[in-house]
Amino acid sequence: MNDSLGVSRNVRFVSNNNNRQLAIAIEPLHVPIHLGGSATLDEVVDYCCQIGPAARQLSIIDPALYSTGREAIRSVLEPFASEQGVWMDGAAWIVTAARSGTST
Repeated sequence: MNDSLGVSRNVRFVSNNNNRQLAIAIEPLHVPIHLGGSATLDEVVDYCCQIGPAARQLSIIDPALYSTGREAIRSVLEPFASEQGVWMDGAAWIVTAARSGTST
């Protein structure tokens, strides 16, 4: 089965080396993310301007461009805003590995 990016899900790799077996599993995790934990779009924009990669970039640009950058962040987040806050789809890969057997 493939996800929306064409990446195989539930991948399992097993390798035998020196009488040891290594099994690696990769599982996708998709969860909604309540961005900033705030109720309004403006609060989330403020949050993004204070912490994270956007805040870092805003801290090094010409101060005259700060409001332009802030508006760009707002326009990107606006489609995800609702009365319940700003929610986005989150995704991660859960990677686990297990080794068994003994080396000889």
